[in-house]
Amino acid sequence: MAKELGTAGKLIEKGWCQGTFAKSAEGVHVQLHSADAACWCSAGALLKSYPDKRQAEVAFNKLICEVASYDEDPFGITDWNDDPARTKEEVLEVFRKAGV
Repeated sequence: MAKELGTAGKLIEKGWCQGTFAKSAEGVHVQLHSADAACWCSAGALLKSYPDKRQAEVAFNKLICEVASYDEDPFGITDWNDDPARTKEEVLEVFRKAGV
C-alpha cells in the first residue's frame, strides 16, 4: 500500500531541482527558505520541511533507506537526487514510500 506524500514530498511535487537546495521559478539558486524558492532538491525539501533537528534526522533516515532499496550503490541523498538520469517521478516515488 502506497503511503501519502509527506510535507517534503509535497514540496518536491510543486517543484524539483538538482545541483542546489532550492531554485526560483526562473531557475536561479536561492536559499531554501526564500520566498522566491519554487523548487527544491531532495535534501533541500527535507531541511525546509523539518526544521527541528531530530525530525529532520528521522526523515533523512527514512529517505536514505528507500534510496538504498531503489539504488544498489547510493552515495547519499544528494548524489542520488543529482544523478543526471534521475527524474522527478522517481524522486516522488521514493518520497512516497518513505512517507516524508
